[in-house]
Amino acid sequence: MNYKVLHTTRYIYHEPVSLCHNIARLIPRSTSGQACRSVVMTIDPLPDVLNEYEDFFGNKVTYFAIQQEHRSLTVTVSSEITRTRPAAPQIDLFGHQPWEEVKRELTASRQEYADVLQYIPETPLTTADEDIRDFAMQSFPPGRSLFAAARERVGLK
Repeated sequence: MNYKVLHTTRYIYHEPVSLCHNIARLIPRSTSGQACRSVVMTIDPLPDVLNEYEDFFGNKVTYFAIQQEHRSLTVTVSSEITRTRPAAPQIDLFGHQPWEEVKRELTASRQEYADVLQYIPETPLTTADEDIRDFAMQSFPPGRSLFAAARERVGLK
């Protein structure tokens, strides 16, 4: 199925504005269920600074600044998207793979698994101490399947 999506954001100011900084997340992301075939972003007045980058989750981000006096700002994005019928859910995804292999695959494929990557790195608040590691390793010995270990922890067989 093909879609054309048109989005407009318009600001009208009560007083003239001489400088504005903006971050727009208006470009659709290509995923396993959709492909963003084309995008045209129009900014009026024309920005003096324009940068695009990809955030942690693979979203396209547009930063722009207008450094001239203006009374309104209009951002219009026209996107053409092709949606595909999603495949049947893979309930037993990674069911037989060792947990170490699953972790490697998740970290190597940033785009496909962007939603789970935020939970992998340790932080000062989530770093496991020795007691937690010892407890986890009872279920997650080297080579064991990820789901077998997870099922054991919640009491499933």
